[in-house]
Amino acid sequence: MEELIKKCLPTYEIGEKLGQGVYGSVYRIYDRFKERAVKVVPILLERSLSHSTSEQLDTRVSQDFHAVKEYYGNIKGEGILEIYDFYLVDKMVSNQNARAHLVILMELCRSNLLDHVLDNYPLAPEEACNLMRTLASILKRLSADIEHIFFLTDLKPSNLLFSSNHRLVIGDLGGLRRLSSMSASTDSQFSLNWSAPEFILQGAKAGMASAVFSYGLVSYFIWEGHLPYEDADYIERLRKIKANGVSFDRPDIPERIVNLIQKCLAYFAKDRPEDFSRILKILEGPDDNRDKTISFPEKSILKPAPDTARSGNSGTFRQHGSTVKATSADPPSGAVWEDPVLAMRFVWVPEGAFIPGLAGADEDGEPFVKSSQSIHVDGFWIGQYPVTQGQWHKIMGNNPSHFNKGANYPVENVSYHNTCDFIRRLMKKSNERFRYGLPTEAQWEYAARSAGRAEIYSGGVDLDSLGWYRKNSNFSPHSFGTKFPNGLGIYDMSGNVMEWCGDGSIPDPEEFVRRGDSIYADIGIKHAGRGGSWNSDENECRTYFRKLFTPRLGYSTLGFRIVRMP
Repeated sequence: MEELIKKCLPTYEIGEKLGQGVYGSVYRIYDRFKERAVKVVPILLERSLSHSTSEQLDTRVSQDFHAVKEYYGNIKGEGILEIYDFYLVDKMVSNQNARAHLVILMELCRSNLLDHVLDNYPLAPEEACNLMRTLASILKRLSADIEHIFFLTDLKPSNLLFSSNHRLVIGDLGGLRRLSSMSASTDSQFSLNWSAPEFILQGAKAGMASAVFSYGLVSYFIWEGHLPYEDADYIERLRKIKANGVSFDRPDIPERIVNLIQKCLAYFAKDRPEDFSRILKILEGPDDNRDKTISFPEKSILKPAPDTARSGNSGTFRQHGSTVKATSADPPSGAVWEDPVLAMRFVWVPEGAFIPGLAGADEDGEPFVKSSQSIHVDGFWIGQYPVTQGQWHKIMGNNPSHFNKGANYPVENVSYHNTCDFIRRLMKKSNERFRYGLPTEAQWEYAARSAGRAEIYSGGVDLDSLGWYRKNSNFSPHSFGTKFPNGLGIYDMSGNVMEWCGDGSIPDPEEFVRRGDSIYADIGIKHAGRGGSWNSDENECRTYFRKLFTPRLGYSTLGFRIVRMP
């Protein structure tokens, strides 16, 4: 194998073997500047009626090689392991068969979902939900959003990898069923323990229903750390699932997640969710699927905010499985409330004091006040995520974003005045029962620093795990909540999009009745944006960094989140 790799990649040194599968071996390779992985796949074509001569066998090998490249061209993108190049080496053709090796140069991923779950069990509910959501989005794209439809027949935790910037990606592409494929990877590639009953017992073809069942098993593993009926073999496991369904040991799983996984693991294909679009709708939590309770085990490596039941105007929320009334005292730190119009989630930030700009301040940035005196901040509710394109569209009826990528991506390219218009319309939708505004800079920084802690980035010091910025964003914003939250359970306050800040007042619609003059007429008036963006360097993502913008201009790097006002 080393000789084969050296023929294709002579400048690389060969490290350890990373894995051995049915269809090939994977090695780590490296040079002075980077590390990669390389997979070596043997190809063998036997003589047949349709390929009976050496010339026909030779042609078929070449066709298969180009089919692999075309196949990857169709599936590459978000959620798929990055492939850098393909090589066909050591081709030998006779009258009886054709042999060759396919060498694939690809991204090096050092961890997989199997090890991540076992090493960090139990995962925090927020992280588990995000993993389910990310995987469903990948599978939706593969099965519905591209010209050629693909189904993953070998979906299992060990084939789901974490890239260097913590993206979840499908790492073994051999299990994707496609229209044209290399001969070494047939449609029969699957793992018994992670496959649907009709696929194993009835020889049914791979399809949406079998992919949904495997997704249910992986989701169950994410929460429980093992397969259902772990001690049974796969035949007995399927029999028990048919007879009894599945049950859960963890008490902190949201009811809608339990119901979703049980539906995905229905024994009969007709009883499962019809596709991954439906699964994503359930994961996003539509009105009839609200989480009834979530608590957070102390063992969890992440401790995001406790979830909430829908409370309307009562000030009722849930923490650690018990209901508390917020009328006599402030909510506990990190409690979550949802507005009744968009189900937008707000996290409670407790009152306190902090000194702005001291989270690693240096000459590259300047706090919003030039003072070493602490600032007192009253408790307030702030959006757990930036306002999304889907939320904007529901209120405004359009999507102004430069990156028009989907409902779960932050809206951007909106001016300060646009955001105020959104807020006024949102309040009108609730008949003015709730009052919203843009956070002041003090509120924004205090919340970003997990209630005033000395945090360089929102949540800690490892920006790669906390936010999307120039080095890991691929020069584009990303879906909300795909990085780790800060200590209050608030996401994306360092990177992804910068966020407009306000002055602490509810916007007056009369203020934005303009005379039709130039958008540059108020060029001397500036409003602050905070938090850094997908196009920012590390310094600009620090919690105290600020930048001033003209209020009537929109920017592809600038979005917003809102606060609920008293």
